[in-house]
Amino acid sequence: EYLMSYLPDHSFVTMTCVALDCHTGELEVVSAGHPAAFVVRPDGSLRTLQQNENVGLGMIQSHFRSEHSVLALDDVLLLYTDGLTEMEDQRREPLGADRLGMGFSQIVAINPRATVGSMRERLIEMYRAYRGSGLAADDSSFLRAHQQPTLRPPSSN
Repeated sequence: EYLMSYLPDHSFVTMTCVALDCHTGELEVVSAGHPAAFVVRPDGSLRTLQQNENVGLGMIQSHFRSEHSVLALDDVLLLYTDGLTEMEDQRREPLGADRLGMGFSQIVAINPRATVGSMRERLIEMYRAYRGSGLAADDSSFLRAHQQPTLRPPSSN
């Protein structure tokens, strides 16, 4: 309600919120008009989370649905801004979510246990190669997380 009264007409805000239990890998995702999050398995298989479930914030009064899932051991979660999917190549063709997901799946499949820095560099190389010499028209941000073995806290029983 606040955003509907605060934002100028025909304006809205997108967001994705992920709550992750680092011990179990359980996660809850709520997305409001934002590009879908990706989860990639070590073999490169890809699944999307919260694709087109909810409208952007401030558009209409709405009840938001969440999705529950599990980030399994060695799965990789990727959140990103629309600046990545809307980035255009020399022919002005947008990268799109499908190409981004396919490219990131290949990056993970090549080395599923790569460091955060290594995957970041590969993802940057991928989108720079796609964009070519053109300038970015929007921000291009991403967040990568993965589930790895952790020591469980001692039981209080």
